Amino acid sequence: MPHTVLAKTILSGIFHQMKIDQTKSRRLPVSRTTFALSDRNAFNDAIDLAQSWISETGKISLPREAKDRTSFEIPSLNGDGVGSVIRMDDTQGAVWAARFDNKINERIWSTELFVEQRVGGLARFGAQLACQTSLSDPGFEHSRPRLVRSILEKLAAEADGESLPEHFVEVQPDDIDDLISLLYRPARRLPVILVSTDDNGGAQIDLKRLANRISGTAHLRYLATDASYELTRLATKKMSTFNGAVRIYMPGLDQRSEDPFEHPLWLSPFSGNNPKLISQLVDRVLPLGFRDSDGDARFWRVSLLRQASLQHLAAQKLGSREDQLSAEIDALKGEIDNIRETASSAEALMDEANDKLTHLQTEHARLIEENHNLKTQLFASFNTKSGKSSGITSSDVRALADSTLTIPFSLNIIKKSFPDRVHVLDSAFKSAEDSSNFRKQQKAFDLLWTLCTEYYEKISNGIGDVEARKLFGSGNYSSKESEKLSGPGKDRRTFSYKGNDIFMEKHLKIGVADNASDTLRIHFEWISEEKKIVLGHCGPHLDF
Repeated sequence: MPHTVLAKTILSGIFHQMKIDQTKSRRLPVSRTTFALSDRNAFNDAIDLAQSWISETGKISLPREAKDRTSFEIPSLNGDGVGSVIRMDDTQGAVWAARFDNKINERIWSTELFVEQRVGGLARFGAQLACQTSLSDPGFEHSRPRLVRSILEKLAAEADGESLPEHFVEVQPDDIDDLISLLYRPARRLPVILVSTDDNGGAQIDLKRLANRISGTAHLRYLATDASYELTRLATKKMSTFNGAVRIYMPGLDQRSEDPFEHPLWLSPFSGNNPKLISQLVDRVLPLGFRDSDGDARFWRVSLLRQASLQHLAAQKLGSREDQLSAEIDALKGEIDNIRETASSAEALMDEANDKLTHLQTEHARLIEENHNLKTQLFASFNTKSGKSSGITSSDVRALADSTLTIPFSLNIIKKSFPDRVHVLDSAFKSAEDSSNFRKQQKAFDLLWTLCTEYYEKISNGIGDVEARKLFGSGNYSSKESEKLSGPGKDRRTFSYKGNDIFMEKHLKIGVADNASDTLRIHFEWISEEKKIVLGHCGPHLDF
């Protein structure tokens, strides 16, 4: 966009970049983000917020030109901070850009900011952070200027046709269509970070802490278990995110040629915090903005504006011939500096990508070997020292190893793994066949396993049911039905064991929907004289 210079101070070379010996240093791209602002006075408000941030960060007082939002030189504080602000206007709009270099120890942190307003369009804001440091620097965690969060908190931001708040947004089951539309949007620039929660609604990562470090550079979403299942149904399991996992959906996702490995998935440990994972996500996402340079992602830098203004002055033949030549030379120097910095950033990104690729290849080979060893050990563990089989078949073990469990498989594994603890009635196997399409197979297996291990151990050691039931978590166990049972309802919960009728009102439960795909009930009874659990039903909800 052509611009007319309002301030001739650009000719004086107001920008002075602090230097580190180029032969012993490198410039590393840290983060970049751009997004639109829809507030009525967003252009001026964003400039004011940016100038306040510069003043606070550098602990300096800005000159009077700052109040007019025009060009000025950022004063130095004991040689530790220096920079420039340039404002350009013409009939198509205005651009304000700033660069502020802050030296901390042996690193120079360069923050570049811009605010753009085109006539008839939304304002745009951008922030970029780079670090010039020695070749021997061991490295640092990626970050972005705190100003980005301040902008998101105080102004209405948007990108890719979506609002861009400073926090994670919950996705409900009814919102999955909108989420999928965003994921597969052809023109999407920003990645989508999707955090799934467990069955109790807890995220296995600190959402607030992650948002504090990454908001503005990605669309932030989290979804509960029911929404995860809906996502899996519509996007297929390979492209879904569920059971506490975290995924980055990179731009360019295409249903016709999607590759799940291009959209990394983390199966995070159940710590509820996972600071290491937060750092991995931040390091992966923040530098992505450097790969965008066109359209809505175009980043206005001080060097670009200075170059344009000097070329404009030279073309207009303002001043003496000496002034014109000086302007042309300064413009060429600015272009060279800009190309050099762009090339340095590109080289650093390529080096970082190569390092990540090498690490991932090593980790991939390690995981393949570890997976093979674990499966070998798993098969071997089902044989006793005497060489007698435990009764569990290779199909059972493979179902466990490959997470392809069904309700009948789960019952079979439980029955054969704990013959002294549990007796599974034929009625349970029969009801399990009616739940062949039940979607939460893994949770059902987990409940059965807890029933035959931790719960069994507590009950058999004299600990009451009131205490033992806590092992199943909130909402997964009931000692009786929620409604009064009719005569037929009691008959449905009565099962024959060794010639005796046993009424089984205790049950484990998953879901409340009136269908076999989302709801499962496991009715059982503890036979104290035999120290054994008897399972009578493991299928759809029984009528009252």
